[in-house]
Amino acid sequence: MNILVLYYSRTYPLRTTVVDHLYSFERYSGARCFYVNLGLPWIPSALKSVKFDLVVFHTILLWERVLPMQFNAHVNRASWVADLPCPKVILPQDEYLHGDVLADFISRFGITHVMSAAQPDQWPLLYPEVDRDRVKFETVLTGYLADSTLERIEGIVARSSERPLDIGYRAFDPWPSWGRHGLAKVEVGRVVQARAAAHGLLVDISNNPQDTFIGDAWYEFLASCRAVLGVEGGASILDYDGSIMECTLALAETNPDATFDDYEAACFPGRDGEINYVAISPRHLECCATKTCQLLVEGHYNGVLIPGLHYFEIRRDLSNVDDVLELLKDEQRRLEVVEAAYRDVVESGRWTYRGFVELVLERTVGTSDVVCAAPTGAEAHALRLVRVRDRILWRAWGFAWQARGWLERIVGRERVALWVKSVKRGLGETQ
Repeated sequence: MNILVLYYSRTYPLRTTVVDHLYSFERYSGARCFYVNLGLPWIPSALKSVKFDLVVFHTILLWERVLPMQFNAHVNRASWVADLPCPKVILPQDEYLHGDVLADFISRFGITHVMSAAQPDQWPLLYPEVDRDRVKFETVLTGYLADSTLERIEGIVARSSERPLDIGYRAFDPWPSWGRHGLAKVEVGRVVQARAAAHGLLVDISNNPQDTFIGDAWYEFLASCRAVLGVEGGASILDYDGSIMECTLALAETNPDATFDDYEAACFPGRDGEINYVAISPRHLECCATKTCQLLVEGHYNGVLIPGLHYFEIRRDLSNVDDVLELLKDEQRRLEVVEAAYRDVVESGRWTYRGFVELVLERTVGTSDVVCAAPTGAEAHALRLVRVRDRILWRAWGFAWQARGWLERIVGRERVALWVKSVKRGLGETQ
């Protein structure tokens, strides 16, 4: 079996969580996987001689639709894929944004399957132009647990016998265009930080991007905490054509001190709550793996996590925060919760990338029992080309991107910006 995986990236290396998701097909499918980065020039023509059994359009390619002209320039490099007769699957996330571009893409490339992060009752709202009798939909998680990551986490937890922090939390300030659902991410941290001292609890809570943990440092942080806060990811506003995001960005330029109410009045009056696009995030699974108790704002969490069994629930209006903070001081109860979460989420093996890949294969090609015969000469040649392309061009482009900062300090930001714009214009991506 041959699988073509199309993605986009001009930064190198990728974050661990993205690597785990992207290369899950190569690691767990048993198929011969051809990875093609559409962010780079020169697509080997040898790929056109390969008979593909499945095409996967990855999340990090589809996210580029927020810049439609740039996105179309990228996917144009793979226009020949539209004519392939095999099943084609997309793995979209943040589907509340630029659904118009997704719908056009589904039609243009003959997509047969959508692995959506949304619940089924949201699909008619998110994909009003897509014929769901022809295109098959399935709900999946935005991320899973990888075998290699679990091994590293196990070692980190074994070395972290002490948990000096009672509560830890990292969350970015939400875009106003996400709606009030996004505000909960910051509000729960603010309230807990204000009240923790009164309960004798030590916390490390921040929404400053400079305090972000990269790589295994994130797992080390989790392993140093008795508990972490959390909220379902998602949005409560449907920005189908991207106009709401454009409006909020324009308002931010003219009024940096604008409040959420200002954004709502100017950009989406009366529309907050029109969708319920929510999903569990990979960090919730990672907390289970590090045996860190979760204090989560009430939600569905894809049915993976159950309140009272796998986490302590904070009401949506945050009215029971003090009760939850007191409950956290009961160490026996905390240990019961983390052990149940570890057993049901991690040890069960239900929420792994292996299971995710098997699901995709069963839904698209009808079986996860893959047979991969020896490659033909054409297949071997094409595979060598795409691997060399990624190893050389991708790394070189990533280095150039990093060098951009050095050049800005030497020759000035404006001059470098003109150079970058010139390159993008040559690639047909200027927007």
